[in-house]
Amino acid sequence: MTSIPTEAINELNFRRRVQRLHRLGPRPMGELLLELAELAGRRTWLDQRLDAYNTIDGHNLDMLRACDWPRPILHLAAKGRP
Repeated sequence: MTSIPTEAINELNFRRRVQRLHRLGPRPMGELLLELAELAGRRTWLDQRLDAYNTIDGHNLDMLRACDWPRPILHLAAKGRP
């Protein structure tokens, strides 16, 4: 039986959690960002990064289909094959 590496599973789980948080709206996302900034003592840095991200053109992201992660490409090798 072939198993998916733990790192790939962790990455997929991370993406799902981020997507769910995003669907909850701006407040939960903002609260998480504020908690992280407080833990790291980086509120000014967070504000600067938010300003930078707010310059991104949403129309261009839509056109490039870059609003979400690409679907993962999983390569499963049969046991005994490289």
